[in-house]
Amino acid sequence: MAHAQDTPIYKDAYDLLVIVMKLTQNFPRNFKNGIARDLSLYSQRIITLIFKINTTNDSNKRLILLDDMREYITLIMLLLRASTDLRLISPTQLGMASEKTVSISKQIQGCINYTNKKIQSPD
Repeated sequence: MAHAQDTPIYKDAYDLLVIVMKLTQNFPRNFKNGIARDLSLYSQRIITLIFKINTTNDSNKRLILLDDMREYITLIMLLLRASTDLRLISPTQLGMASEKTVSISKQIQGCINYTNKKIQSPD
């Protein structure tokens, strides 16, 4: 099994964390304890889930963790869009972050599909 840090999903998740930290550092104070904190926290949780998924051999547990990760990436996408609507970040910045969230979402779905196939035909 590859180290979590060597996987494409980890690299994208780490890049997303860096993007989120850069984007939120200049948020007004009234948004730092809400949207900015949540964006950072959810990005960190995705990375933590990658490590957990990478170390478990239980396919059912892996599906639960992948579902949690999908929830966090959806929340990040929602908060980034709200940040754009509130003019906290520009549409260009949203696009940059969205590239990573879309990539992560596709990889999550690929992992879910692979794990489901593994459960259905355990060879």
